[in-house]
Amino acid sequence: MVDGDETLNGAALLRVEHHTVADTLLRRENGSIHSNKGASGTIALTLPAAVVGMHFYFYIGAAQILQIEPASGEVISLPSTGVAEAADDYIAADAIGETVHLMCCETGKWAVMGFTGTWTGQ
Repeated sequence: MVDGDETLNGAALLRVEHHTVADTLLRRENGSIHSNKGASGTIALTLPAAVVGMHFYFYIGAAQILQIEPASGEVISLPSTGVAEAADDYIAADAIGETVHLMCCETGKWAVMGFTGTWTGQ
């Protein structure tokens, strides 16, 4: 894990957290990177309520399913189409190296700002 107060060439380093069990992300973790490195099975990460300007990065670090779930009643856009999934649906991937960057541009909705690999909606 990288301490967010450290800098490199004057720029703050992003915090990286490896999850091996389900977790609910907090608003204060805005801008951080989350992976399933070390996981031995499916990991579900729940986003905090979507507030305009918040964003999170995700990285598949283990060949296990990483599910990214919105807060209750909210939506996440499907990376390949940009179309919002139904409320409470999650996106998932499972191949090492796949990434997705989610940002809230409208309250209650997570938009995909970039992705690699294949992310599916559920």
